[in-house]
Amino acid sequence: MFGTWAGGWHQNLEVWGPSGRTPEYGLNTMVEGMKMMTNWHRDAFSVFLVGKGWDVIAHEFDFKDNGGVIYDRNGVKIIHWERSHAKDGASAYRLDWNGLCFVWTGDCWPSELDEKYAKGCDVYVNELQQEVVEINSGVQGVPPFLARYTIDTHHTPGYASGYLANRVQPRLFMTTHMSYDPFIAEETVAEVREHWKGPYHFGAPDGIVVNVIKDQIWVRDGVLPENLKQSMGDRWRQKVCNEEILEEQEPEQKEEE
Repeated sequence: MFGTWAGGWHQNLEVWGPSGRTPEYGLNTMVEGMKMMTNWHRDAFSVFLVGKGWDVIAHEFDFKDNGGVIYDRNGVKIIHWERSHAKDGASAYRLDWNGLCFVWTGDCWPSELDEKYAKGCDVYVNELQQEVVEINSGVQGVPPFLARYTIDTHHTPGYASGYLANRVQPRLFMTTHMSYDPFIAEETVAEVREHWKGPYHFGAPDGIVVNVIKDQIWVRDGVLPENLKQSMGDRWRQKVCNEEILEEQEPEQKEEE
C-alpha cells in the first residue's frame, strides 16, 4: 500500500507467475485475492496520491509451457519450466542478461528438466533438505515418517541436489531452503559432494551477495543497514553469536577451525 508513497504512483505494479492446473490456483486469482485483502486500506488511503500505483498488471503464464519466455525487456530474458511441490503449479526460472545466466528453481522436487534448461548456467540455485530425518523429528516435534514424507513429496534431498548440479555443470552451485544449523553443515556438504565436486556455497536466507562477471564469481556478506538487521531478528543474532563464539576460542582452536 505504501508503494505509491515511495514514488510508485506513476507506474503500474507488474507481477509474473504461473497458472495452476485450475484457475483458482493461478496468479490471476491470487492477485484478485490480494486486492480483496487490502480493500479497506485502498479505500482509506485513496485520499493520497495514488495514480497507477495500485493498478496491478498480472502476467499469468501456462505452467506447463516448459521453456516458454515470460519476460524479455532491455536485454533481460527469463524463461520458466514446471516443478512439483506436492502438486502442479510450481515453476523454475532462468534469467539471461549480457552473456550471463542465473537459475532459481524454488522450493520443489528434483527435476530432470533442470538439465535441459539450466545447463551450463553461471549460478544455479536449487533447494536442499538434508537427510537427517531423526534430527528433524526431534527438533520439530513431528513423527519421523512425516519428516520423511515431506522430503519425498515436496523437497530435494541433498544427494539429489548435488546430482542435479553435476548434470547442470554451473560455474557456481548454491543451495537454499535448508537448515543452516552449524551442527549439520558438514552433513549437508557431504551429501552434496557425493555427486558435485565443483564450487559450492550455502545460499543464506538474507544478506548474501553473489558477484558474477565473465571470468570470476565470488560470494560475500552484504552491507546491511541496522534496521534490516533488526528485521532479520534471530537469524542475524545467531550469525553474530557464532562469530563471537569463534572470537572467544583459543588461538590454536581457531587455527584448527
